Amino acid sequence: MSVLVVDPLTCDALIEQRRLTGGDRYDEVWDGLYVANPLGSVEHQRMVMELCLAFGRVVDDAGLGTVLPGANVASFEENWKNDFRCPDVVVVLTGGRARDIGAAWIGGPDFLVEIRSPGEKATDKLPFYERVGVRELLVVDRDTKDAELFRLQDGKLISVGTSSNAGRAVLLSEVLPLSFARGSDADRPQLIVHRTDGRESSWRV
Repeated sequence: MSVLVVDPLTCDALIEQRRLTGGDRYDEVWDGLYVANPLGSVEHQRMVMELCLAFGRVVDDAGLGTVLPGANVASFEENWKNDFRCPDVVVVLTGGRARDIGAAWIGGPDFLVEIRSPGEKATDKLPFYERVGVRELLVVDRDTKDAELFRLQDGKLISVGTSSNAGRAVLLSEVLPLSFARGSDADRPQLIVHRTDGRESSWRV
């Protein structure tokens, strides 16, 4: 179901209600259009937590940068609230182009994860992420754990591989010392995250 509200007073009231109740945590603004996103499912939030734990072991523990479970990402500082996105996992490496202004990162983080829920098109955000200069984007399906890795090439985020139940290719990041592949156990599909920096560690998400 979609609802289009064109009355400014009603819009302001709805946005304020979401702010007061904390429901606006994942809301975004796309070129001035307010996008009210629902709170992620239990599985969605579990994946965010486990990916952050894995990334943290590689990035934070080694002093390479910062890993966050979501953050506001904008293309410009002045009036940044007019156009920003909130990806599920944000990785900013030391010396990267993203700049912390407290409420948001200005410019593209080095690595992002978008967890795709049913009916959602995470690739709709590609033009924005290209514009701010995100170096790599991993899109993971919440239910199937199929994954697709995009890499910035000549200003465009180009798909460099997919890993699914039909073809469990290993997706090798050039930004983080990690690889990603679709796997499974007896109960459910999984995303396997593996270190590629010579240390034998892996995580099943």
